[in-house]
Amino acid sequence: MADRKIPSLNTLADPQNEDLLLIVDDVTGTPVNKKITLASLFSNFELLLEVIGKSLIKRDLNVRRDANFRNEGSVEQPVAVTVTGLNDISSIGVYTGATSAQYDIEIESTGTPDKFKFRKDGGSYTTNQDATTSGTSIGDGLSIKFAATTGHTVGDRWVVTGLPVSRLDFGQGQLLQEDTVLDAQDFSNEGFIVMESGIDIKLESGSTTDLSISSNTSVMSVNGPMFVERYNSDTVSGDGSGTDAISLTTTVTFLDTSGGTSALTMGTGSIGQVKHIIMTVAGNAATMTQSNGNLNSTAVSSSIVFDAVGEAVTCIYTSAGWIPISSRGATIS
Repeated sequence: MADRKIPSLNTLADPQNEDLLLIVDDVTGTPVNKKITLASLFSNFELLLEVIGKSLIKRDLNVRRDANFRNEGSVEQPVAVTVTGLNDISSIGVYTGATSAQYDIEIESTGTPDKFKFRKDGGSYTTNQDATTSGTSIGDGLSIKFAATTGHTVGDRWVVTGLPVSRLDFGQGQLLQEDTVLDAQDFSNEGFIVMESGIDIKLESGSTTDLSISSNTSVMSVNGPMFVERYNSDTVSGDGSGTDAISLTTTVTFLDTSGGTSALTMGTGSIGQVKHIIMTVAGNAATMTQSNGNLNSTAVSSSIVFDAVGEAVTCIYTSAGWIPISSRGATIS
């Protein structure tokens, strides 16, 4: 081969798994020429791609099929790196780490039971762990279990990937799958996400947190029908003994004055907040004065009075206070 330059060699159009490549081993020490088959070389690439595919990397994200955005910590099942004995391990638990992590699991010794060692993200190995069928903790909420406690081979190795709680977020044309821009992935040049599907897209908040959708301008446009539903209510019952506060954490407040009169108060809201007040049980008057209700003095100079079933007022909060935008039967003076 020394008499021919590489560019002058014939082109191999159809490489096979058993074809050989020249590789130089121990380049920084004592270089030695060795051979490797295409099958061996690309089996390592397949493992690398599988591990990388289960981690977050800085690359373009092109979604052509289903997209799954996790909302809780998860763990991938072990990927075999080098296994000549039993390939019978599995990962259990819910990953609790703050960022993605890779765990190396390796059989350390054989016996009754076999023992393994593990490490996280290339750190130091924790050694002398018993292979059990019930599970051995490796930290961050994860455990490794074996179908059999014997029959493995020293040096057998697997990789496990832990994936943290994730979110979907947009910022400057990026799709963020983590709470850090270090893991940002470009989604599109314009910063839009287009979801085409024959099914509904559903956004839900948790039991203790609100769901907020906002745009980066003063206008959010929707093409097609948009249904926004948020209904919660409370009831104010008057007994004539003092003031009764209108809740600002509910959409609707029902009035019940069967037990006595009600002197209503309403605090300052958020700009644009809408509040509905409806009398559902009558018997006595429910009165909200302009000052006690933080009512706009131009719209309400004195008070709003409810004294019959069905009387209702809808108010919107502005920088000038609450302004009634609709009224049914209630007396506004």
